[in-house]
Amino acid sequence: MDRNYTIGLLLIGLVFVGWMVFMSPQQRQMPPATATDTTAVSYDTTHIADKTVEPPVEPKRDTLRAVTDTIPEELVTVETDLYKATLTNRGAGLISFILKKFNYPDGEPIEMVHSNGLAVPNLRFNRGKLTLEGLGFSVDKSNITLTGSESENLTFTCVFPTGETLVKTYRFFGDKYSFDLELDIDDIGSLNLKDFYEIYYEPGLEPTEKKINADLKSFKAYAMLGNDLEKFNDFDDNNRITEDLDGVVDWISTRSKYFTVALMPQTRDAAGMRINGSRKPHDEKRGITGYTHIGIALKMRLGERDNLFDAYTVYLGPLDYNILSEYGNDLENTLDLGWSIIRPFSKFITWFLVLVHQYIPNYGVVIIIFTLLIKVIFSPLSLMSMKSMRKMQTIQPLMTEIREKYKKDPQKMNQEIMKLYKQEKVNPIGGCLPMLPQIPIFYGLFTVFRSTIEFRGAPFVFWMQDLSQPDQLYILPVIMAVTMFVQQKITMKDPKQKMMVYIFPALFLWWGISFPSGLVLYWTLFNFLGLLEAVFVHKRHLPVTSAAVPVADVKQPKRNK
Repeated sequence: MDRNYTIGLLLIGLVFVGWMVFMSPQQRQMPPATATDTTAVSYDTTHIADKTVEPPVEPKRDTLRAVTDTIPEELVTVETDLYKATLTNRGAGLISFILKKFNYPDGEPIEMVHSNGLAVPNLRFNRGKLTLEGLGFSVDKSNITLTGSESENLTFTCVFPTGETLVKTYRFFGDKYSFDLELDIDDIGSLNLKDFYEIYYEPGLEPTEKKINADLKSFKAYAMLGNDLEKFNDFDDNNRITEDLDGVVDWISTRSKYFTVALMPQTRDAAGMRINGSRKPHDEKRGITGYTHIGIALKMRLGERDNLFDAYTVYLGPLDYNILSEYGNDLENTLDLGWSIIRPFSKFITWFLVLVHQYIPNYGVVIIIFTLLIKVIFSPLSLMSMKSMRKMQTIQPLMTEIREKYKKDPQKMNQEIMKLYKQEKVNPIGGCLPMLPQIPIFYGLFTVFRSTIEFRGAPFVFWMQDLSQPDQLYILPVIMAVTMFVQQKITMKDPKQKMMVYIFPALFLWWGISFPSGLVLYWTLFNFLGLLEAVFVHKRHLPVTSAAVPVADVKQPKRNK
């Protein structure tokens, strides 16, 4: 969560706390290698701040002199209902992966691969001195089309002059954004490959949103280090990020605001990880287009072996909580759903809204239904609060009298006030009760509308065509502030709270201008329902009198002579 939003949330929290008060009477630690993973070593936590990202290195021709020069480049297309991928036999990897269900603001489908024609993901050996980029492979198919749950293999083969064979086998699925990748090298010992090799995805991702600056702030890398999920997004003063760690790694990923690429070993854990990245600040006013590139790599120990076989799952797709959770390895936790205390609320809200959306294909209407449901659930607390506030208003003259009478004896004053509360059956904090459950729900809604891909580009009506973005016409924030003002005008009668009637609506108007319109829609409707409830309670439902003190006595309390 970036700094501006964190500050905004903290301010909102202070507003909630303030409202409750005024409504009342007064260094990362790395896990060691596990004994069961014979390939892993202890973590080296050295941060290499001055390391630069080197350009791809051509294979050593004297080591891997294959038929690269005689095999022409071939492109293979793989098309499903979810994406259209293009692979090249030069390096045997992806050069394009277009998502069919997600578009850029200009309407073009989103491209996940930005490698300038180099195949990804790919492999490098001997500490990066030898890569497979540009190496010629033969391929067994020219195109694959899959629908539903169909799957099919695609095999690339490279035979070295000395007889060794390197095979990369892909398995694509018609209903998944991920594919399986198997690497098989026979007689690997004769190739003089040492220590470990890396499987890497170094182009990183490009921004996809209209507000590029907000998008770039969400770029980061994640890795599951043993049992700990670690985040990497700390760039140095030179706008670079470099991490080189050894130890047990279950998976690694790089993400933007709404999309991610993840490398997940299947046959064994990785023996380390590497992150290289750079960024350039975005400045729209000066016409400077920024970027943030975070490349990722897994280290796989070679050891002493005759043949090498490793299998991976590679994911390129949306940061969709339900989809990512299907992999069963905590990959879904790369989705920013707020602080740990807020995440359960964010998960429930996402689940409920997506569920209702299956039957009502308009998220604006779904938000209205959710708001009505929340209001009904907490209406007993709201009524209790308003009754408590109403009673507090009726006994204010008696409290004033007590304070005047015992102003020189604070202890006696408090005793008499508590006695009055007990006699009138008033809970002095009763007015705060409805606000308590609203705080985590509000935070949860904020993270959901800001982070989950379900609401990206989700329209409502008229001018509200993207519930994940602020209201560009400021109509909803103004309505929200007005309903809050009127509601507080009705409920706040204490002269000491007079300024709060103006301060709270102004503060909520301020954040409403910059926060997702889906969240503002929720709070506006909630305010409107609260306003109707306040009118009902204060005009028709509850008497103004106190249960134990006549109206005349309340308005003109008798003083002891």
